[in-house]
Amino acid sequence: MFSYCTAGIPTFRVLSPLMFYSVLLYIWLLLVAYFNTRDNLIILLGENDDFLTYMFNALMLHAVVVSCCITVLLWLDCPKYVQYLNSWAEFQVTYIETLNTKLSPNCHLLALLGAQYILHISMIRVKLNVYYSEVSEL
Repeated sequence: MFSYCTAGIPTFRVLSPLMFYSVLLYIWLLLVAYFNTRDNLIILLGENDDFLTYMFNALMLHAVVVSCCITVLLWLDCPKYVQYLNSWAEFQVTYIETLNTKLSPNCHLLALLGAQYILHISMIRVKLNVYYSEVSEL
């Protein structure tokens, strides 16, 4: 998402491979959340008397609602985030000018592993929903 121009200042690029991957991952997570929410609503509104199942599905719906609210609130805080990125860019330029080396936090592997972990947990959740719905129909 960020690249260095010839002056050494980090710039944001919308059409970068990392941005494309982030958008695809976000769309995938939205689809998984949609299917989970749909299944949970069907169970909640159905004729189910099992309290544990009811509570589990209510908590899952609560998590989806909170995630949607956080997304909107983060969108409203976007100007502060842009201001932070600008101050970070100024810090990086000062760092590069002072030490003649790029600032590298080396957290790419950790971010990739976290994204893959969330993706796999979501896929397991969908598979478990499908399995339990098939078992309950028998």
